[in-house]
Amino acid sequence: MMMSSLEHSLAQTFRQLGVVNERLLLAVSGGMDSQFLLRILVKLQTLLKLELSVVHVHHGFNGDEDQIEYRDRAYDLVKSFCLENNISFYSNLDKDRGNINILESLSHFETMKSEADFREYREFVYDHFLTKLDISRVVLAHHQEDLIETRLLRMIRGVGPEGLEAMKEVSGKKIRPLLKYSRTELYGWMMDSGGQWIEDPSNKKTDYLRNWIRREWLPSLETRVPGGVKNFSRSLLRIEEGENFSQTQWERVVRHSESILRKPFAELDLPSKRGIVAKFFNEKNIYGYTENHINEFIKRLDTDRKRFTFILVKRSWSVLPESVCMTVQDPGTES
Repeated sequence: MMMSSLEHSLAQTFRQLGVVNERLLLAVSGGMDSQFLLRILVKLQTLLKLELSVVHVHHGFNGDEDQIEYRDRAYDLVKSFCLENNISFYSNLDKDRGNINILESLSHFETMKSEADFREYREFVYDHFLTKLDISRVVLAHHQEDLIETRLLRMIRGVGPEGLEAMKEVSGKKIRPLLKYSRTELYGWMMDSGGQWIEDPSNKKTDYLRNWIRREWLPSLETRVPGGVKNFSRSLLRIEEGENFSQTQWERVVRHSESILRKPFAELDLPSKRGIVAKFFNEKNIYGYTENHINEFIKRLDTDRKRFTFILVKRSWSVLPESVCMTVQDPGTES
């Protein structure tokens, strides 16, 4: 199967997150982000041995005519794509022979007004179908800009460090595999592949703070500092990585802040490994490292080789059968 670089990267991301050989429920709204998620997983499902089902949440019939028309068109788009590709489709609405019936157990549209109300309702629908279908996890299409928007909003509202834990790649029954990918990357793939989606008209209203961040502040940042949005997103992910392991894990894996023990390190999940490496770099006064450096460090240790050396973040590292430690600072060109 011919795959683009983005498809290769996402396949690797799913493997790193342990999302293989699994039944998954995909949350698909009909917008560009979730249509990308649906279409690319249809392409990768055989490679990753995934069994896919789709849930679509219709937000009801309150609001102006444009919003109601958007919701109906989005429902039709998602359902038709699923039928064409033999993907099981589920929704809180049932359109049958021209009649629209809200499932009785899910009918409280009238009370929903705020973004938080709609988000809580979507969570309710996801849980309903996860239980009904006996599926463990739901996949969400939040991407790089969504991560920035959500964490910026929380910082603006004055949350503490725990408030920045929103939107982790893996959190309980939620999987967000797109957090490292920009909307521009998703859009380019959709255009190249002829993907279809429906734009939510409410996204154009910049009187909502989230939409102002998305449509004005982030583009201004990127114009002023090219690559700034991606770097900002990576920094936010590194904040998350620092919260993904316990003190007990740190003490079991790191010896006297001087070396990382290979066996207990290999037993950690990927988010914990990233957090351990980031903190270890900080303990060793290594600054200016990137997400790629962290991933490369983890990759270098994923081997049966007993003894070797490598250069990373301008340091020389010595790998022994039981541990890895930094041996030389600023050794020259990285390998």
